[in-house]
Amino acid sequence: LYKAALAMCTFKPEEKRETQIRMAEALLNARHGTEAPKMFVAAAEGADRLTIVDISNPAAPVYAGSVTHATQLNAAVSMELAGDYAYVTAYTGNCLTIVNISNPSSPSITGSVCDNTYLFDARMLSLSGKFAYVPTFVANRLTVVDISNPAAPVIVGSIQSSTALEQSWAAAVSGGYVYVTSRIDDQ
Repeated sequence: LYKAALAMCTFKPEEKRETQIRMAEALLNARHGTEAPKMFVAAAEGADRLTIVDISNPAAPVYAGSVTHATQLNAAVSMELAGDYAYVTAYTGNCLTIVNISNPSSPSITGSVCDNTYLFDARMLSLSGKFAYVPTFVANRLTVVDISNPAAPVIVGSIQSSTALEQSWAAAVSGGYVYVTSRIDDQ
C-alpha cells in the first residue's frame, strides 16, 4: 500500500507533463526534506481531472489513478490536502470539490459546493481547521466554506471588494487572519 507524502501543485496549461512531474518532485522535496515521497497528487490547471502519480521511484513515475468531472472539476486550478481528502478548486466550474484519495487507484468525489456568485472563478485555496478559504479572481472575493462534513461543504461567509480583493489569486491562513494575494494584469 501507499505511504503518502502528498503535495499541492498547480500548473500552467502549456507546461509539459515532464516539467509538471519535476516541479511536483521539487515541491515535495522542499516540503518533506530528504524523505522520499510515495505518492503525488496533481490538479492540472485547465483540465477536469485530479490525477494521482506514484513517485516511490522518482526516476520512473507511474500513473496510479484519477477522477474527472465535467462541472465539479472543470478547469481544476488549485488543491490542498488534509487526511484522506484533496480539496480542489475549479475556476470554470466555480466549485470547491472534495475528493477522497484514500485509495490512490480509485479516487472519488465525496462532496462539492458550486456557486456562480461566491465561487465565481475560484483560485488557490487555503485550509485551516474546518474551513476552506477560497479567493475568486473575477469576482474580487474571498469566500469561506465549512468543510467539516466532506460530503456536504457549505458556504458560510464571504467578503467582496473591487479594490482590496481585486483579482484575488491565493490565500494563506495564519493567526486568525487570511492573507490574500492579487494578480493584477497591467495594461
